[in-house]
Amino acid sequence: MSKKHIFAFLSCFIFFIGGCKNTVVNDNSDCVISDTEPSEYSGIPLISSVDDGFDCSEIKIGSSPYALTGILCLPKGVENPPVVIMIQGSGQSDYNETIYKNTPFKDIAEGLAKQGVASIRYNKRYYQYPETAPKNITIEDEVLNDVYQAIDFAQQNKATENSKIFILGHSLGGKLVPYISHTISEVSGIISMAGTPRNLEDLILDQNIAAINALTDKTDIQKKAMKDEVEKYIKMVKDIKEGDPSLFLFNVPSSYWLSLRKINDITIYEKLDKPMLILQGDADFQVYTEIDYKAYQDIFAGKSNVSFILYNNLNHLFMQSAGKTDLTEYEKKGTVDEQVIADIAEWILQIERG
Repeated sequence: MSKKHIFAFLSCFIFFIGGCKNTVVNDNSDCVISDTEPSEYSGIPLISSVDDGFDCSEIKIGSSPYALTGILCLPKGVENPPVVIMIQGSGQSDYNETIYKNTPFKDIAEGLAKQGVASIRYNKRYYQYPETAPKNITIEDEVLNDVYQAIDFAQQNKATENSKIFILGHSLGGKLVPYISHTISEVSGIISMAGTPRNLEDLILDQNIAAINALTDKTDIQKKAMKDEVEKYIKMVKDIKEGDPSLFLFNVPSSYWLSLRKINDITIYEKLDKPMLILQGDADFQVYTEIDYKAYQDIFAGKSNVSFILYNNLNHLFMQSAGKTDLTEYEKKGTVDEQVIADIAEWILQIERG
């Protein structure tokens, strides 16, 4: 395996910003691109049924000419329902966070709507407009600026202008929610699904070491060489300093890594005083129960505003696990576990009731 092939595999494994939409990996380490493309704004409900108990309409987040296509789901008969803004994980995904045939954000949004909770979900910026990605991209460019636009939308939309706003993040999105809560006073609570308080490069190291260990066509000597190569690049990430010449590490530039450092400031966790719900599946092979979930427990030990729920046999998508520890785990169509959605709704409505 050449160095080029190794890093095609490594950078697509979980962490990928440019060039692919809904990034997952097949056995040849090629990017698999969803055929779901953002549609034009129709102005009419996409879903509207008496039996469903909710309406979902296509919306636009941000301003022309680069407004993001999104979906607003509203429960019927509920005035000023609490509204959840959803943030996807790594990679460029659509508003459903589509992975193969799985649509976890659609499952959550519609499940919450049936229980009286509204939601806003939208395409990631460089999924819909990959040509606009700047050379020195930051986490603000990729995610945060659009979250703030979505909050503005919720506050200005007639159906949600007086609603309490909650932020739900999955994976990388789950990592970002404490920072968002810290910077936006209007947020009433945050939900982290399969997030981590660790530095992203440390998670990437663990993921890739596990992937290398699982290779069956490599000798121990070859595996060691691959691990050494990964560790070298992880060290380069950690050594980046403001003002250094730009480097391109794990498929993203120095600017992105530097922007993540302020997101992971431990003082943000220490000052967190808003309600937070931390969810984790114990069959997740990408974010680890014994490391990442435990790290949250250690950080927030004794804080009454933080709640934890660990789910048996749920994978990174909060779907029932098939027991696989690679991305073929997601090839089978599943749905987000109903108990997860019920727990999120109950937690939100409890805060809503005061």
